[in-house]
Amino acid sequence: MNKNIDLTHRLIEKFGKKTNKIGRYSVSGIYAIFAGWTKPEDYFREQYNDFEGIKRMWSGVINHDFIESLLEKDKCEIKVVHKYKDIEIVGKIDYMPNDKEIWDFKTSDKVMDKAKPWAKHQIKMYLSMFNREIGKLYQPVLDGDKYILKFLGEEFRSDEWFEEQCIKLYSFHEKLVEMQKSLDK
Repeated sequence: MNKNIDLTHRLIEKFGKKTNKIGRYSVSGIYAIFAGWTKPEDYFREQYNDFEGIKRMWSGVINHDFIESLLEKDKCEIKVVHKYKDIEIVGKIDYMPNDKEIWDFKTSDKVMDKAKPWAKHQIKMYLSMFNREIGKLYQPVLDGDKYILKFLGEEFRSDEWFEEQCIKLYSFHEKLVEMQKSLDK
């Protein structure tokens, strides 16, 4: 008799499906919109992650939880909602060590030598949203017998740049609204 318990279906329920909402945009997905990876016509469809994608997300959650267990819990996973016109931009920063900085952890399986463009974009958005000056990007890595947060780079706050991003996002939002109206007819 098999005594194993298969939890695959629960993993798929938790990380497998994503539904976007018009008017509420996640900072982590905005770069994909601007890069053209998320097109307006795709935004309406439920999106499914393949099993490899689900495993990466699960691994990222586990790594984030572990890092946060080593830091001051009340400074971890802080959420903000920024209102721009009639839309909301939502985000969650990994760590806020003081009143000037925010940190974001990148938990890729591959050791990185520097932050990816989408990660820089994300933390730069957070700087204006969280009213902080410096955003630092780190990757947790094992280095011999040490567990370190490897520094990947930093970004600095620019409210002018943030406003430009909001304008671009709002243009995307208006396309979605128009598409939704034509679908509703």
